[in-house]
Amino acid sequence: GSQIDLRSASLAPGTHVLDLFVIFGGTSIIVPPDWTVRVEVFSFLGGFSDKRYSTLKVIPDAEKVLVIKGFVMFGGGEVTLNK
Repeated sequence: GSQIDLRSASLAPGTHVLDLFVIFGGTSIIVPPDWTVRVEVFSFLGGFSDKRYSTLKVIPDAEKVLVIKGFVMFGGGEVTLNK
């Protein structure tokens, strides 16, 4: 398994792609609340979910876009705001 913590990272304006491959394991990707995140992950006998929720009522910045693409098999993953 793995955990990618991007809370202290910044995105330049535009669209950025994070490509992932998960097999027999899991991953957790932690993102700042002001990023716009699109999940385009294909899962086969596994799953990948977007578990972001904001109690801070932060409006995502349309200029900071992260697209998460990839493949998950016999494992799982999630996008979250904090862990």
